[in-house]
Amino acid sequence: LEVDAVTPVAGDFGGVVVGLITGCEPHPEADKLRVCRVEAGDAEPYTIVCGAPNARVGLKAPLAKIGAALPNGIQIKRAK
Repeated sequence: LEVDAVTPVAGDFGGVVVGLITGCEPHPEADKLRVCRVEAGDAEPYTIVCGAPNARVGLKAPLAKIGAALPNGIQIKRAK
């Protein structure tokens, strides 16, 4: 096929990988949050508080790692 043009659909970003949820439990202090353990190819899994209602063990989803820069200018950082 011949291509006339290539148009990016998002701005520049980095530090986003595919993560696999290996554990998911209700948050002890919030009804609508879950505490997930996520493997992303690093030595240790991440512990992430998540508000997604579809978060479950076995789900693969985009993971913006600590230090990731997203197109809207957000920098991902560690929080309590």
